Amino acid sequence: MVRLIKRTKDNVQITREQIKEMDDAYNLLIEKKISEEDYIGICAKFGCRPIDKRKEPLYSPGDNTSRVGFLWCCYNSEKGKYFQNVLKMIIRSTLTTVHNLLIGRAGKDIEKDGCNLNYKDARLSFINKLGKEFIDKHIGNENGGSYKKWFSVEILDILLWYAANDINFRAKLFKMMNTISDRKTVFQLTDYEEFNDKKFG
Repeated sequence: MVRLIKRTKDNVQITREQIKEMDDAYNLLIEKKISEEDYIGICAKFGCRPIDKRKEPLYSPGDNTSRVGFLWCCYNSEKGKYFQNVLKMIIRSTLTTVHNLLIGRAGKDIEKDGCNLNYKDARLSFINKLGKEFIDKHIGNENGGSYKKWFSVEILDILLWYAANDINFRAKLFKMMNTISDRKTVFQLTDYEEFNDKKFG
């Protein structure tokens, strides 16, 4: 995939067709239909080189673009495996603890039990209903992804709890949403984001 290569110089411009050719070459390498030297040669043709995922970060320092994976490969590098198996678990556990202390334990039925707060504020109730319906339909439905559903529910619940209790945060939240609405902003997905969304549901 595109994250497996790195530009040899910052000013190298890579076209979508070149990315596809390197992606296809990587698949051939995995299938053992071309050698590693051939794959390196194809990448070099476009001013790129393969990343050694065991020893190198997948992105350069200061690269704040939207990523296709975490900084260190979660499966091949020691730092990545530490993040995947330790830090990620701490983040999820901490979030669940905070959620349970503030709101209560999220139930198994999102529509009924996703949040135990019965919002009297119609604006918060609207966001809550819209968010829970979207999460239930679109997040965590792939194999082994159910934790993403409850992770998302907990984040939304905490956000709405904070908005319900802090008038300044609530005002800023609605003001931001009105700004987006006024501008009729459309958040266009990239090609790879579209692919990932369709692949994992």
